[in-house]
Amino acid sequence: MTEAAQQITEGLRILANMIVKKFISETKTAQASNNLSLIRKPLEVQGEKLTLSVQEVARLLGVSKNGVYVLVHTGKISSLKFGRRILFPKRKLEEIIERSGL
Repeated sequence: MTEAAQQITEGLRILANMIVKKFISETKTAQASNNLSLIRKPLEVQGEKLTLSVQEVARLLGVSKNGVYVLVHTGKISSLKFGRRILFPKRKLEEIIERSGL
């Protein structure tokens, strides 16, 4: 692994640890105040998912999972890659659908 890749990996590890600590802190605060509405699921804002999985996008577009991968690799849809996992910003996907008239 190159030095740049190692630095990125270390930065992501530190960021992940910070996120986990923040989540634990908020969870403890919510439990202490008995206000569980402070706890949010990852990638959600007030109950609305911000991202979709490959399988969800395939269902939404009516294509196979392989078809979704082809759309990603050809740059036709925006995606975020976290390790081996690919996620799709819901708003960007909605914009693409609106523009295409689906």
